[in-house]
Amino acid sequence: MTLDLTAAARFLGCEWKALEEGERTKIARIGAEAERTLRFRLVSRLVKKTSSGGEGAALPGEDVKGLLKDAEEILFFCGTLGEESARWIRRRFLMDPAEGLIADACASALLEGALDEWERERTKAFRARGRFLTDRFSPGYGDLPLGVQREICALLETDRRLGVTLTESLMLLPEKTVTALMGVCPVPQPHRAFGEGGCVRCAAKEGCLFRQRGGYCHG
Repeated sequence: MTLDLTAAARFLGCEWKALEEGERTKIARIGAEAERTLRFRLVSRLVKKTSSGGEGAALPGEDVKGLLKDAEEILFFCGTLGEESARWIRRRFLMDPAEGLIADACASALLEGALDEWERERTKAFRARGRFLTDRFSPGYGDLPLGVQREICALLETDRRLGVTLTESLMLLPEKTVTALMGVCPVPQPHRAFGEGGCVRCAAKEGCLFRQRGGYCHG
């Protein structure tokens, strides 16, 4: 895994180019430690699309319905940096709270980058078979309920296969974990900027850092 330092800065709420040299050096140093320490793991499952979503996981909401309108199958997946990421971040916070915040941001950026890399590999593999993937979409995006994570975790057996569990409040543990889906279609798919249409219905819109900076979480 290779860390995108500009992404780490973004998770800190900063622009990389606006940081002072000393701040950049600190982020780079902690980021290099993250690359050496953390390991990305992922499980996935391809299922047939059904009238209610995918086999084993109902998908309510108009946003995901639009995303999957051309799909014949759905690829569900869960990626995580594991419990080691939580221990590493805690150690960093105990040593220096400021560096703990940087460690947390670096881990988030590392996870995002690993998911992007895996998505590119899957896109290439499916295209070789004449199939095309939609954008990545996670529970909590737009009007897709966060509770869908229960069905995705059960479908993928994340507890047994990854050590990933879900709390009663629907928080994934370890924290540096993502569940998501992509549609598998017989025709090329456009990049869908969910933008304000998804933000209007998103439960996290009020405190969303992406919106505060004029962007979107996945658009």
